Amino acid sequence: MISPFLNINGGLVRNNGVKTLQDLIVSRGGLVVSTDTLRPDHLVNAFGHNLVIHYQLPFPNYRDLSLMLDEYSKQLDNLPDQDQAFQDQVGELLDELYIYFDSIAPDGYYFGSQEGDGACFGFWQYSETDCF
Repeated sequence: MISPFLNINGGLVRNNGVKTLQDLIVSRGGLVVSTDTLRPDHLVNAFGHNLVIHYQLPFPNYRDLSLMLDEYSKQLDNLPDQDQAFQDQVGELLDELYIYFDSIAPDGYYFGSQEGDGACFGFWQYSETDCF
């Protein structure tokens, strides 16, 4: 379970970002976060900016995400030339983001790719008959 609190300067502050995001997902019956790309660097950027930063989510690895997004913005002009170490780091962070988003999904929803469209990522509703 993800804590609804942020640790800021040694004190705990209530974070309503998770609740706000969950309410939005439920009110819309799901939420598309990224579509039409499978490039890991694009996905980290989309997930980081569209969810973690916008909703101020208490992502456990927020520092690494912030550094990754800064590095990403610096390397926009030469993304195909990035070294393997950077691509590996992007992949690891992406795995952490998938797990995190799935853990904060509202009851009855999961985070992942849309059935039938592997390049469309978001929060999707599932029924009790779905198997996981």
